[in-house]
Amino acid sequence: MVGNQKYNQKNSPEVSGKHFNILKWYLYVLFFLGSINLALIIASDYNPDGPLAQFKSYIFSITIPVIITFMVLIIRKMIDLQKRTKMLVEYVDQIVNNENKFRSLFENSFTGHVLLHPEKGIVDFNEAFCRLIQTNGNELKEFSSYVGGRYHTDQSGGHSFEDFITECLYTGNVIGFWKLKSSFGEEVPTKISATKILLDDEDYIMLSIHDETMNELRQNQLRKITARAVEATKAKSEFLANITHELRTPLNGIIGLSEDLVHSSVNEQVLNDAKIINESGKNLLGLINNVLDYSKLDANKITLESIPIHVEDFVRQIDNTLSSLAEKKSIDFRIVLDENLPKAFIGDKVRLSQVLINLVGNAIKFTEQGEVIFTLSVLEETNDSQIKLNFQISDTGIGISKENINKLFTSFEQADSTISRKFGGTGLGLSISKQLVELMGSSIDVQSEMGKGSVFSFEFITKIARTIEKTNEKTNLESVDEIQLDEEILKKKILIAEDNKVNQIVAKKHFSRLGFQQIDFAENGKIALEMIHENGYDYVFMDMQMPVMDGIQATEKIFEQLHFLDAPIVIAMTANNSDEDKKKCIASGMTGFLTKPLSLNELKQVFIDLEGQNLNVA
Repeated sequence: MVGNQKYNQKNSPEVSGKHFNILKWYLYVLFFLGSINLALIIASDYNPDGPLAQFKSYIFSITIPVIITFMVLIIRKMIDLQKRTKMLVEYVDQIVNNENKFRSLFENSFTGHVLLHPEKGIVDFNEAFCRLIQTNGNELKEFSSYVGGRYHTDQSGGHSFEDFITECLYTGNVIGFWKLKSSFGEEVPTKISATKILLDDEDYIMLSIHDETMNELRQNQLRKITARAVEATKAKSEFLANITHELRTPLNGIIGLSEDLVHSSVNEQVLNDAKIINESGKNLLGLINNVLDYSKLDANKITLESIPIHVEDFVRQIDNTLSSLAEKKSIDFRIVLDENLPKAFIGDKVRLSQVLINLVGNAIKFTEQGEVIFTLSVLEETNDSQIKLNFQISDTGIGISKENINKLFTSFEQADSTISRKFGGTGLGLSISKQLVELMGSSIDVQSEMGKGSVFSFEFITKIARTIEKTNEKTNLESVDEIQLDEEILKKKILIAEDNKVNQIVAKKHFSRLGFQQIDFAENGKIALEMIHENGYDYVFMDMQMPVMDGIQATEKIFEQLHFLDAPIVIAMTANNSDEDKKKCIASGMTGFLTKPLSLNELKQVFIDLEGQNLNVA
């Protein structure tokens, strides 16, 4: 700005003398005319009758108007010159004032400023810069002597202050981060903006230096807070994992033994009590699973799978899981499938089932009479095998008011407090479903009216699965309950590595009910390894957490010490249920993963999957 002002001042008409030159030529003309007239007057006086005397009157008559005209022009030019001189004075005053303002801003700024010449070094500086490096103006050295470390910018990867200055001269502006050394040896973190400016036809660089000490402190505090938050989240996840593990162990006893009583008791009262205990245990297990899922979603630890989902099998699973619940309430539960549906599509079967079981289960739960309809339809299909599916669950239940719809997906909250008192529940199911659907790239839409029911729906964009893995036909056509294990399977030798006595009892009853006769137990992984070497087993069901040697270590040693043809099939049977635990078990050599509390059908399913060729339908 100052350079431009000086340039304008230097080249202005007043300073360059244009008006003075015009005035000078006016005066030359008047002088010339005056000289001619004076010469004629003198000549006519010597010879009044000569030709010059007659020419004098003619010239004089012409000269008078010219002189008058030039006098007017001179007066006007004098007036104009006076005005322009006044403007020049004001212009100069403005420049001086602007320079004073600029100087005031320069000197009084809280930001350090330094004017550098690429060759001469420091040309000017302000008090803020002196305070920053804790020195006075008399002690200033070359600016580069105050710079420590290497700088980094978004534009360049230079390594020295000379590189920084060169880049500024080339690009016109650059920002770097430096540590300036004070006179006492301290290092001050700074952010320096360098801008090229033109003064007196030379390149200068203006440095604006910002103290980053507080910002660096805030960044350090933020990093510490973030680290503490990560540690807290990790501690919470570990706590939930541990507490759910500890809760699953007694639940395994409650659900397992009550289930055995339901199948074996002949006393009606004992049977009813056992059913209540079993149902309560399963409800508690559902709550534990929801809390753990919520924790995983909160910590962003859930990743979706992309596997082929066979539509018939998928829908049959939903029907088998929920139809009995609808029958108990005398509700008509129907599944409607679009005829344009593909045989299979890509998705996460487990998480999609979890969402639908939550939504359909809620619809049945809050419907006293009428019907619940689950509709799966095709909304759109493109040429690149992409398909948009619509999942819709409608019911004739109690409905939801407009004010309470927004509360539906809030964790640990029901839409209406009277609902939790009448129907129970924590409100976690819908919150988890909402987050899972969002992970799938969609959102749940709700339409409802009090007393007239509700409609929940969401869209799912996926790809059609062109190849479908064949599954055992009997498993597809018949429920697990109706499948009887072959005698050859029941002759298999079973070893259960389990340190908890209650879990041993439950496992013994489960395997006995399936028909197995050769069942042994080991209290830890070390004993299990010794028994495998001594007796040989076909199947080993391995707990993960055991004293002396845990299940992972024992499994790794089994496959280290035995040829794979001689090694048994190892199945995890544990209260742990995280994805990390499953990966550890599979990595150690285990073939399957069962989570406690263990159901009889889940255990039977293991043998159905591994020994499917020997199955019989009862």
